[in-house]
This record gives sequence, structure tokens and C-alpha cells, in this order.
Amino acid sequence: EGTRSRQDLHELAFVPAPSAVAERLGVEPGAEVWVRRSVVTLSGRPQMLSDSYYRRETVEGTRIMTKNMGPGGGFRTLEDHGHRLDWIQEDITPRMPMPTETRALELPPGTPVVEMFRTTFTLDERPIEVLRAVIAADLVIFDHHFAIPDGPGERPRLILGPTS
Repeated sequence: EGTRSRQDLHELAFVPAPSAVAERLGVEPGAEVWVRRSVVTLSGRPQMLSDSYYRRETVEGTRIMTKNMGPGGGFRTLEDHGHRLDWIQEDITPRMPMPTETRALELPPGTPVVEMFRTTFTLDERPIEVLRAVIAADLVIFDHHFAIPDGPGERPRLILGPTS
């Protein structure tokens, strides 16, 4: 039997922007932003807590505010409303889970999580969506494929350094 994945939407709402999201989305901390909050399960076990954040003016009148965004999901919806998506930055940090994350992800004792912030940018370098995901580290493999950049400072890049 193969692996089955399912995404369950838990919340659609305007919420105050957490600091880490506000910084990436280019809004003030606490500013009202739209969130799509869901849980992804893998073969019946929660694998990822996923929150996608958008500015109000980005989502009003779009399918992003509805339960079913239709074919192509959020990216397609943004493009259909004139936002030309260009690139993504991912900040990935392994860490130990908070107690609420341990419960929500049904983590075995001692299992770490991977926290990922994925910021999507438009052609004019404007951050348009911030996804914050908390992923069970025992259920994930990161497999990235991309072209080698032409010169220094080109995307993609890997930054190694201290975590604090």
C-alpha cells in the first residue's frame, strides 16, 4: 500500500501577524493578515502544521479566502489576480517542538521538528505570501533541484552559520 497524503483546512481568518511573519511579509507586527491554517497528514499521521499568510489587499475578492481555491491553489489564484510570481526564499530550521506541536503532530518522544518559512516574491521583489510550516522531522526529506547560479549573489544560495 502506498503513502497517502491529505490536507485538512482548520482555519480561514484575519489574525494579527506574528513577528516572524510580519518581518517577511513587510507589515508591522500585529497588523491584520489573512491566514489559511491546515494540517497535512501522511498515511494517517499528522506530518505538517501549515499556515499561509497574506496581506488583506492581496486576498480580498479572491478564492484564497474560500475553503476550496480550485486548480493550482494559492499560486494560481495570485497569478489570476495579476500578481506575477518570481521566486521563493525558504528559511529552514531544525529544532525541538513546543508541547502544542508535539501533541498536534503526534510526535514520538524526542522527535525534532523542522520549522520552515517560505516567502514567495513577485517580479517587483514584493513578498506576497509567507508560509510557516512546522514539520515532523521523522517524516520529511528535503530534495532540492535547481540550476547553478551564474555569479556571486545570484539565487539560490545556502547560508551556513550559527542558529542564534
